[in-house]
Amino acid sequence: MDNEISIPTWFAQILLFVIASLFAFIYIDEKRKEWLFLSLIFVFLSIDEGAEIHELMIRPFQEILGIDSGLFFFAWIIPVLVIVFILGIAFLKFFNSLPKKIKLLLFFSAFIFILGSVGVEMISGDYWQANNFVYDMNYRILNALEEGLENFGSIIAIFALIIYIKDNNKLIKK
Repeated sequence: MDNEISIPTWFAQILLFVIASLFAFIYIDEKRKEWLFLSLIFVFLSIDEGAEIHELMIRPFQEILGIDSGLFFFAWIIPVLVIVFILGIAFLKFFNSLPKKIKLLLFFSAFIFILGSVGVEMISGDYWQANNFVYDMNYRILNALEEGLENFGSIIAIFALIIYIKDNNKLIKK
């Protein structure tokens, strides 16, 4: 699962693109710019999943911050956490305007996704570096857990957005 040119990566890209498409569908109906912005974010995440754009930030941020080991070994995590925090604040009012069920599902999906993509990635980066960059079974298990949590979070988001569309979209109610 750690190989980006693989069926699991393709599956993850599709999940992220489906989320982007659902956000776009909601935007078409509601014309709220937040839905469009979320759609564009998930298009980028879908592309990044296969193109490994975030991995290009590892070496520069390791050098800038003087990181050569530890939980932030995969240093892309630091700017991404800052971006997630800023987006969280920027979208807080919008998020709070959503129906309670959707809000809870989307929060849970984001929590699970970030737990995998950042939390487990931190542990696996520390482990991998501490074990001389060997792809042993423990590292592969950590990687499978990371990807599994990301995909599970994506599936929950898709479920939440389908419910939202079913309950709120004027285009499908015609």
